[in-house]
Amino acid sequence: MKKIIATTALVVLGMGSAAYADDAKAGADNLVKVDRAAFKETYVNPDADLKKYTKIMIAESEYDFREVKKTPRNSSAFRSNTTDFWVNESDREKAENMINDVFDEEIAKIRNFEIVTEPGPDVLVLHGGLYDIVSHVPPPMVGAGESYIRSIATVTISIEATDAETGEVIFNASERSNIEPRGRELVAANSVFVRSEIRRWSRSKAAKLVKALDSIHK
Repeated sequence: MKKIIATTALVVLGMGSAAYADDAKAGADNLVKVDRAAFKETYVNPDADLKKYTKIMIAESEYDFREVKKTPRNSSAFRSNTTDFWVNESDREKAENMINDVFDEEIAKIRNFEIVTEPGPDVLVLHGGLYDIVSHVPPPMVGAGESYIRSIATVTISIEATDAETGEVIFNASERSNIEPRGRELVAANSVFVRSEIRRWSRSKAAKLVKALDSIHK
């Protein structure tokens, strides 16, 4: 059984070996936690045989923004200690579309699986989402100069794989993650830079997933 767990963990984590939590217990769907993983909260199905899957179907991604109070655009009403900011519907949609596009581009690079749109006996369904998304980027303020930030956003990324026919959960990996400017402590919060950093972060997560999936059939 542990050999199967190791194989599953390899796929989820993109690592050559798996370590098991000393107090590993079955969680939801009888999944077992893997310790010292690339994703902080990683659970695998100890009885799953990933080798039988040769195709991948991508489920529609989910996005959930934390509801925060709408930020006043008047600088005199803005509190300097505010760190969580409301995101309007247009910006939410733009961010979601960009992240979806990046993941689609990376998923298309998978070599050892066929991407399909219909379920089957050898199809693994990937469900992905970003949850409790919190923006740390203030909106443009009337009468204020440029804003500077240390963090762009905080999100919980979750990736779950299920059997296309039975719906059985094969693995679930998630973690709370900060999207931070690379190599800089404090940066101007302009929209071009923010989009670039979100795109870079998304590509790194997607590329790690693709590498891990391709490792199954090597």
